[in-house]
Amino acid sequence: MTTMQMIKEGIANWNNICHDGELLGTYFEQGNSFLYEAIDYPIPSPHFHAYPGIWEGQLLFFVIPSSYDKPEYEDTLNEYTQAYPVNWGLNGSHTLPDPIAEARMHRWTEHYKNWAKTEVKKPAGMFKAFQVPADDFGSDYVQVVFGLQLVGHEGIMSADLICASVDAKAYVIKYDDFTQPVPPFTAALTEDSFYMLNV
Repeated sequence: MTTMQMIKEGIANWNNICHDGELLGTYFEQGNSFLYEAIDYPIPSPHFHAYPGIWEGQLLFFVIPSSYDKPEYEDTLNEYTQAYPVNWGLNGSHTLPDPIAEARMHRWTEHYKNWAKTEVKKPAGMFKAFQVPADDFGSDYVQVVFGLQLVGHEGIMSADLICASVDAKAYVIKYDDFTQPVPPFTAALTEDSFYMLNV
């Protein structure tokens, strides 16, 4: 069970190290993905928020529906939040073509240590959360995998979460990718909408 202490301390621990590229690299060695399990909530959400955290030495993600990531749920955030430890997993309409998804996952595996050292020096710094469209969690189990997306022609890389859902009837893996790391925040994606960054 996810506790408020886990959420508060886990996110605070991440925020305390998110400026240290070397230390981040050691945590990223723990894994490149987590397995999301679908849970029905009374209030539907258009997105989920995934917050990295460090709890008892383990890198994990706290996942909460955006409809509950609000001040009015301050005392019960843990009831709507699931904690997923990272592990080494997949390397390999709005779906992402397999070669692109696989290239992004491979790029993470090959470059995460050097990327982290560079990313922490940028004005926005290291990601503190991701917004994930609810459609990306479209099946009962979704393997969520780190990726690095190339931005522009200069070889600049941006963090990415790739959602791989398995269609058991068709025996295929479908990759979705409309996740957005924050920071940077935008007018449409404000820091206030990520309430757990402030608990």
